[in-house]
Amino acid sequence: MKSKIFNRIATELSDPEKLSRAIEARKPVQHRKKDGYIAPQTELQQSLAALWAEFLKVDLVGLDDNFFELGGHSLLAMQIGFQIRERFNVEFPLEAFLMAPVLRAQSERIEQRLIEQANEGELELLLGEIEQEDRDVSSSDSPGENRAGNSA
Repeated sequence: MKSKIFNRIATELSDPEKLSRAIEARKPVQHRKKDGYIAPQTELQQSLAALWAEFLKVDLVGLDDNFFELGGHSLLAMQIGFQIRERFNVEFPLEAFLMAPVLRAQSERIEQRLIEQANEGELELLLGEIEQEDRDVSSSDSPGENRAGNSA
């Protein structure tokens, strides 16, 4: 019986991902005081705060909270960066996370990237429409017709 338990422990300990998940799952949620707490306002801020709370195992994340002061580290930052990419369709690499470790600043950077991407998307659509119009104009000017539309 003991050998089965030891084999299971050895197997699970040899997989760092399983071990990390098991340790994180056993951490209790920290209950924070509301002193100086400023609630997230926008949907993006609220979503980002919930993401931080999930990974940091804290009950409250405010606008002026610093990720690293709440117990965050680079591995968690990378995991949150991946979730940001998945949820918001925005690249948020570790460097960006390190440059903006406060929730308010991070949400502003994500918002800025969303605006930039929207502008890029609109430009792509406009370029596509212009290209289509160019194709339509060039196809109506076929060799057998002159510009007035009369046959040659």
